[in-house]
Amino acid sequence: MSSKQIFLILLLALAARVWYVSDIREFPFFTTPVGDEAAYHATATHILNGDLLAGKRVYYQDPFYPYFLAGIYEFTGVDIVAPKYIQLLLGLVSVLLIALITGSCFGPTAAIIAGVVAALYPLFYFFEAQLLKSSLVVLFTVALFWLLLRYYDTRKKKFLFWAGCAAGLGCVSQGHTYFFVPAVFLWLAQISSANPLTPLTPLSQRGELILLPSFVKEGLREFFHRCALFTAGMLIMILPFTLRNWVVAHEFVLTTYQAGTNFYMGNHAKADGVYEPLRAGRDLPPFEEIDAVEIAQKLSGKNLRASEVSSFWFARSFKYIAGDPVGWINLLARKARIYANFAEVPDVLEYSFVREHSPLLRLPLLNFGFIFPLGLLGMFIALRPSVMAPRRCDSDKVPLGEKNEKALLLAYGALASAFAVILFYVFSRYRLQSVPFYLIFSVYGCLKLWEWRKARKNGKLIAVVIALIALLAFSNYDMHAYSPGLGEGLLGSLAIKQKQYPQAISYYEKVLAQNPTNVALLASTDKIIAQCYFEMGNYERAIVVIDTALALYKQNPTSLDREALYEMLAMCAVAHQRTKDYDGARKILDQLLVQFPQRLETHVSLGTVYKRMKMDSEAEKEFTYVLNIDTMNVVACNNLANILRDKGNFAAADKLYRQSLLLSPGNPVILKNVERLKQVSKGRYGK
Repeated sequence: MSSKQIFLILLLALAARVWYVSDIREFPFFTTPVGDEAAYHATATHILNGDLLAGKRVYYQDPFYPYFLAGIYEFTGVDIVAPKYIQLLLGLVSVLLIALITGSCFGPTAAIIAGVVAALYPLFYFFEAQLLKSSLVVLFTVALFWLLLRYYDTRKKKFLFWAGCAAGLGCVSQGHTYFFVPAVFLWLAQISSANPLTPLTPLSQRGELILLPSFVKEGLREFFHRCALFTAGMLIMILPFTLRNWVVAHEFVLTTYQAGTNFYMGNHAKADGVYEPLRAGRDLPPFEEIDAVEIAQKLSGKNLRASEVSSFWFARSFKYIAGDPVGWINLLARKARIYANFAEVPDVLEYSFVREHSPLLRLPLLNFGFIFPLGLLGMFIALRPSVMAPRRCDSDKVPLGEKNEKALLLAYGALASAFAVILFYVFSRYRLQSVPFYLIFSVYGCLKLWEWRKARKNGKLIAVVIALIALLAFSNYDMHAYSPGLGEGLLGSLAIKQKQYPQAISYYEKVLAQNPTNVALLASTDKIIAQCYFEMGNYERAIVVIDTALALYKQNPTSLDREALYEMLAMCAVAHQRTKDYDGARKILDQLLVQFPQRLETHVSLGTVYKRMKMDSEAEKEFTYVLNIDTMNVVACNNLANILRDKGNFAAADKLYRQSLLLSPGNPVILKNVERLKQVSKGRYGK
């Protein structure tokens, strides 16, 4: 490619990103961190405030991105928009590297087309404009493979070292990158001598069968030397984080201890191929870590170190796989179908939601449902034995011989990245790492089809077009794979923060309409809507919505975690109380005492309802029960004092009021009750 062509491709990429930002910059999610963004932002601010080790536990999340954010904040101030603009600019580098890789493998024409497609591919700038590691992972991935191709062209070993550094940065940014390492080693083995590896030769020695490679000792030494250079570059980037884990926790963990948990989330009896938290409704990183440790320790019956927590979850998955291998294979097949599908499975922002509000994204741009089938086609054509046979390359237009050894590297990368996602669970932003490979092969495949058309190779053309139609149908079939993302619900949550409850209800009702079959989402969303009605004072409507959510909960008991269920029932009891339906409130509270016997606040609420029902003796029993366990419960203390005051036991009431004021000095409600005691008793309340 000429410098002018490169400039035009980068200009196109920049124009697309400017347009996209102009579409979304007024939305609150652009300036407010949400979901995983908030977790990365919080960690980055801790680092910026002097906690350079980012806590005193082994890393749970991949560690590089928070440090990247903290470095930007050091120069720009704590402004989440600044990293997004920097990521959008770094996206131009990714586009350039994709074009250069394509040119190295398949010639300048393919490079130009790939550069244009990459410049406009919407998922690239969709993720670049989020406070997530995804765009950096793409950058490190294409840098890794570009550097390996530079090594192939020049045989300068410095490129192997720098490729290892890029791989190391990818590993500390997203664990899926580790899957590239065996792929790279395999490719290095295949190019480490003048001839490709031949099949292993069996020899017999002392009655044992030994397999020896056919390449000479010098070739083997060269292979290990190159692998060592690559590994050295990786370790330089990874070991500082490993050392940090040892310093803070005295435990050897390479980077993070979430691998076992993530593997279990995608490989257990009820897994469906997409992300599902260990406890429903607790899908943010801090909750994920807490739940992973708590559940592992509870089920194992002992305290576990970080590496032991990961091993625990791996063991549970392996037990499931061993017990139901057919079911696991079916699960892998489902994950493969989701991976190949056009739908973008969200975990933070929903792409479909943003697309509705962005004129740019509504243009007929290529999506994964086209990139993937075309990429498979191009990969198959590029790796045909006739094309891979050692021959000279006569021109840049027809890749032969040595150029297709480069294509082999890209194919290994595509397969490794796909396997990494399918082995765990499918997320759009995890799948993004493999997009450059399929994009490059899709361009090559289209060019070959055009070449065959001009050469009138109709037999080949018809066969490939039929296969392509089948692949397109497979990738564009709506599987209804769902993972809760943030779209209308995000706007609803932000409206709640601003106490704009009617607007929040309208947003969440759209969530219900968009996901009519997801029982867990319906139940949790109904809970939020009920909370909005409660805050608006529309208690009757809140009760109706809660009843709907409870009906959904009965259909699917895992639709709400126990804490969410308690909160919803407690809110319903208060709503009944506010409508003066005390008997209805009492029935709900009795139900809560059965399901959550340890919750003292239920006894407090029940005592309050009994007081409203003028059942003072029952109310007194409830408040006394609470104070016998928790002497610091100011609500029970004050309410019991009110009952004793009304019964004429002024001395005991006076004592409890004094205790209440010690617990909550200056509380206006308690002071008002004290004045009432003075009036009733006509006594004197001293300090």
